Amino acid sequence: MPAKKKLSQKVDKRYRGRVRIGVDGDGSPLYKYISGRTKAELEAAREDMEQRYISGSYVKKEMTFGEYAPRWLEIYKTKKSSATYEMYESTLRVHLLPVLGQRQMRAVMPTDLQKLLNTKTSMSESSIDKIRLTMKQIFKRATADYIIDRDPSMALELPRGTSNERRALTQAEANAALRVAESHPQGMLLLLLYYLGLRKGEALGLYWSDIDWDARTIHIQRKIDHRPGGDDRLKTLASYRHVPIPSPLLDALFAARGDADGYILPGDRIEHLCKASYTRVWAQMMVDMAESSGIETRPLPKYLHGYVGGGKNARMSVLTAHYFRHNYATLLYQANVPLLTASYWLGHSDIKMTAQIYTHLDQQKASKDVRLLNDFLIGNG
Repeated sequence: MPAKKKLSQKVDKRYRGRVRIGVDGDGSPLYKYISGRTKAELEAAREDMEQRYISGSYVKKEMTFGEYAPRWLEIYKTKKSSATYEMYESTLRVHLLPVLGQRQMRAVMPTDLQKLLNTKTSMSESSIDKIRLTMKQIFKRATADYIIDRDPSMALELPRGTSNERRALTQAEANAALRVAESHPQGMLLLLLYYLGLRKGEALGLYWSDIDWDARTIHIQRKIDHRPGGDDRLKTLASYRHVPIPSPLLDALFAARGDADGYILPGDRIEHLCKASYTRVWAQMMVDMAESSGIETRPLPKYLHGYVGGGKNARMSVLTAHYFRHNYATLLYQANVPLLTASYWLGHSDIKMTAQIYTHLDQQKASKDVRLLNDFLIGNG
């Protein structure tokens, strides 16, 4: 029987490699050596070494949620669209950091996340799902970064929230929005959203030179992207379009016209409305709208109490800029604007998107017609 080999004599079958991390004082290269039992482990070790010594993105394992989550947003989400970035940032700031900010990442349990979601049932299901999605993205990445050993967000269930059916503005909301647009210094924002159905960034990015006064159209060709590193390119090629300006808006624009190279919606410190200014302007206009009767409202967020009039008990309209966009699509439907034309004016990249809205409105009209028929038959019973 052959003699048993000593430990030092055993064959080491691990994969080995090295990572150049810089040069010494004489200009000679400096290396760090890595190894792994599999090629995948070797690559993981290489990535860990590069993050630690080269990219500067290395993260320590003992981190709180409040330390890791903003870093995740900065490192991994800067290439996302402006709307996606803003959704993640807002969800973190409003819903996650106040509850989980001081918790160690490794101490966050699945029940903690589920309980947090269960407190949001007064919100729409789509809003709750955005919170769940943000959780899943953060903890999935934290698992890949070896910050945690298991992902506590894997089996989260979506609690039932309020209805999130897309809708147009009610008559009370439309009247209130147009009233506030006349009195607020930045009221032109509401007019642009109401009469043109623009995306928020598209409205903020408009120059006076984009208006063709003779043709009564406005050229949508850029947006304001509030995320770090964002640019002014529009979402898709279909987003570049010419939209007709209805007479009420044309009159308001002509009365307020400024320098051709200036923004239609200027900011205080920079040329256009920055993110903070936009948030405060919108909140104030929604608080002003809430003074009208028949307006659906929600509490003014605490972080805006010091910037928006109305006090701690102030309430604001539930409307967002996207409500106005859906309202515009509804107005096009009610005016019998052809589907293809509506799709172009809305800047949809796929006509199916417009068709879904039109089909939804057809179904709503059909339901209303059935009720009218029933009321008529009962009345003549």
